[in-house]
Amino acid sequence: MLVRHYMTPNPVTILPTASVEDAFYIMHEKGVHHLPVQDYAGRLVGFVAEHDLLLVSPSPTAAITLHEMLYQLAQVKIASIMTENPITVDADAPLEEAARLMVEHKLDALPVLSQGELVGIITETDIFRVFLEVLDTPVPAVRLSMLIPDEKGLIAYLCRHIAAAGGNILSAGEFHGPRPGTRQLTLRIAEVPLEQVRAIAERAVQERGFVLLDIRECAPAEAVGRAEAPGEAEPAGKE
Repeated sequence: MLVRHYMTPNPVTILPTASVEDAFYIMHEKGVHHLPVQDYAGRLVGFVAEHDLLLVSPSPTAAITLHEMLYQLAQVKIASIMTENPITVDADAPLEEAARLMVEHKLDALPVLSQGELVGIITETDIFRVFLEVLDTPVPAVRLSMLIPDEKGLIAYLCRHIAAAGGNILSAGEFHGPRPGTRQLTLRIAEVPLEQVRAIAERAVQERGFVLLDIRECAPAEAVGRAEAPGEAEPAGKE
């Protein structure tokens, strides 16, 4: 899973000389919440999010007219509120690198570069969508979650018994356990009834020290499609 496979390509951009009013209009028209800021040469020089615009906007309770509010927003330039030299991620980086950067720096979106050029944007929504792809399935399945010792061969042991029962593992997710030396494993298994999967899990508990956390039948998940990417556009604010 690489960033380029989940990013929105050709993101809508804005010039640093554009106004906050311009940015609000673009976000509303394009249905986006973040705008990479490019100069006239196409270089990425900043990043602006909707909450940045709201911070410099007059309060709804302010005693000013709509005309006065729009006039104020037109005077504030993107260059004065944007995040300069924003944190970016490479298009060919693993997806988890983008997620790590967002968590470490408390960000909800990142500009994506390829050979120094802006090629896309990836947001926390894109990351959540991948999470759903890993754990959801399009057909009925049994969802099995187990706490397993962090030892070699235990996942293979469990999968071997599922395969022997005629089961088809549709998705798998492995996560850190609640204490050192453990892992949490979640599988979605098709073509095996719930009680048969339960018997396999109980055998793993007895033979290998697994802990059964949860087991349930799951209805087919609806496909989670990616939002249509905005088309490539000229940076806003050009005269």
